[in-house]
Amino acid sequence: MKIKKIESSSNPLFKKLLSLTKSKGVKEEKVCLVAGEKIIAEQISVSAPKEAFWIYTSEDHSLFAMQPDLQLILVSKEMFRELDVVGSEKPLACLPTPEVETWKPNAPLLKNELLCALGDPNNLGALLRSAKAFGIENVVLLEESCHPFHPKTIKASSGACFGLNYFKGPSIKHLSDVKNILALDMNGKSVREFDLKGSWRILLGEEGQGVPSSLKCEKVSIPYSGQVESLNATVAASILFYEIDR
Repeated sequence: MKIKKIESSSNPLFKKLLSLTKSKGVKEEKVCLVAGEKIIAEQISVSAPKEAFWIYTSEDHSLFAMQPDLQLILVSKEMFRELDVVGSEKPLACLPTPEVETWKPNAPLLKNELLCALGDPNNLGALLRSAKAFGIENVVLLEESCHPFHPKTIKASSGACFGLNYFKGPSIKHLSDVKNILALDMNGKSVREFDLKGSWRILLGEEGQGVPSSLKCEKVSIPYSGQVESLNATVAASILFYEIDR
């Protein structure tokens, strides 16, 4: 195992690694920090990308046996805590991210595309996990969305984010001419009364703001008891995914 030691937080490589704790850094560098033994094993136990490497505070850990030939970046405990934003306290793997293609809204509709404007990494991760569970493979990341390979998104998705196809989309405010959009909206028609047959572009708006009122599209809601103000966006989306799949 080749070892490279970083001794200062002003080191350019450490600054690059630290940028990967934010969506902007992941997008610019096209690599991500992955935590969690199960998730890492799924990505590198058979064959690791040549760009991959380990990050940890010590040369000794059982996780390294997965891919002992990968380079190890050694950092201090203080620096590691800055990188380990999910609090795993175990080695991190730095892996390249899949390509994100430019979305073409006028192209033939892919089966049940997911259009997403969620800005919270944990919410996005939970959403991607549900999407994969119900066979939704194509995700359009609107400008308002955080990056699907933010460390917290990877963790919340339990690694499901690696098994989906991603497309770069416009702002949610610029979807007015897009066809076949089915938006989750509290004021929409009950999903119990809506014909879900066919293929849809399932739209989730921003947390708190939801779907722009000016957007002209089909809108559905998830009926509930009313004893809470609203459902979490990812919970509502999961119910909708189930109903579409059913």
